[in-house]
Amino acid sequence: MVAPGSPGPDSPGRGGGLSAALQQHPVGLVLVAVLSVQFGGALAATLLPLVGVAGSVLLRMLLAAVIMLAVIRPRWSGRSRQDWATVVLFAGALTAMNLCFYASLQRLPIGVAVTIEFLGPLLLAAATSRQVRDLLATDAGIDAANVQILPLNGAPKSLLELSQESLDAIRRPILEPLGRSLEAPCRVALYLFSDGSWVIENFNDRPVTAKLDGQALELEPRGWICRWK
Repeated sequence: MVAPGSPGPDSPGRGGGLSAALQQHPVGLVLVAVLSVQFGGALAATLLPLVGVAGSVLLRMLLAAVIMLAVIRPRWSGRSRQDWATVVLFAGALTAMNLCFYASLQRLPIGVAVTIEFLGPLLLAAATSRQVRDLLATDAGIDAANVQILPLNGAPKSLLELSQESLDAIRRPILEPLGRSLEAPCRVALYLFSDGSWVIENFNDRPVTAKLDGQALELEPRGWICRWK
């Protein structure tokens, strides 16, 4: 007999209710997972000179295990041999993946390594999906024009000095599905609204010229132009 509110025999643990609640927001989970993996990977990469590849992986896995145990609080008793075999295989896969990723950081820029790490599982998921729309969406979204690797060279602030050519290449695949285009130097922002209104803002301390949908716009230093409908 199971008391009301307590985990049943098939429940993963006392965190089952939390897991069920989180599953109601799949898009949010994906965004959180992406941020966690990318920022966690970048932070852990700074440990490589101190503890090496194996040490970085060990610290990351231990910290992740502590957090998951505190949040999910899994049930230990009543597990079958197959359950434990699955846990061991999954742990081995995670360890191998992290070892390969951190070893690659000693040979590749982090942007290249992270891009490969992201595209690999995405392509595998699309290839094994039974939904034709998943395969079509992946095929349409992943090509040379939509994948941009930005050179940081150890200085994230260098993104604020990207050339207009580099920025326009990034903007193009984002704005084309919206029927818009923007050609502008760095530190120029475009805000679009669902009713067709827009605001374009210049964060530079000098005047710049931007082209929105082919129309040239002169922007004053720290100024902006808008069109409301």
